[in-house]
Amino acid sequence: MIVPIPGCSPPTNGAKIARAYFVPEATMAQRISRAKQTVRRAGARFEPPPAAQRAERLTAGLAVVAELEADERMARHHRLHAVRAHLLETASLADAFTK
Repeated sequence: MIVPIPGCSPPTNGAKIARAYFVPEATMAQRISRAKQTVRRAGARFEPPPAAQRAERLTAGLAVVAELEADERMARHHRLHAVRAHLLETASLADAFTK
């Protein structure tokens, strides 16, 4: 299972995710297991957006990050820069797979 999270390049594993969220590995494994069950029950599918929508979605995501950075309390959050980097990295990976 590929789990994209801020600060980690996909693919990643439960141990990396647990470290990123400062929780024990067993706790994260249980959270991932529950999330996978929820996704399966919902019948959700995860696919990259069509190429025509990627630029618009990336722009929207970066606009949200910019708004958060403008908030004095959120600007100090240590993961904001990782979220921005993750958005840009994910966009470039999606582009690479469609070329």
